[in-house]
Amino acid sequence: MVDTPVLEVIIESERIVALKLADGSIDHLDTLYSALGSIVRSDLARALGAASSQGGDLLVHRKNMATSVPGLNAVGDIVAGLSHISVAAGHAALAATAIHPQLRKRGPTST
Repeated sequence: MVDTPVLEVIIESERIVALKLADGSIDHLDTLYSALGSIVRSDLARALGAASSQGGDLLVHRKNMATSVPGLNAVGDIVAGLSHISVAAGHAALAATAIHPQLRKRGPTST
């Protein structure tokens, strides 16, 4: 496992063979697998009263991505699950589908 920042991926014959690391070393390898992970930045939602896990992930209803705060939905890396763009897009579709009728009930607003 390499925790040092990677400066360069070294490729030979269309194959990744090594990583040049920030400490100046070169780590030769047979297999490369990037670990998933993210830093959960849910402080604002939690300050508003949204329930969360011990790790800070917001707890949501998976049907509509609603948090414990009425009118507050959460998607992406602040929700427990895979940290993938496609998962976040799916979360967003669920949230948008739930939010849209709520906005229509409010009707147009004047500015």
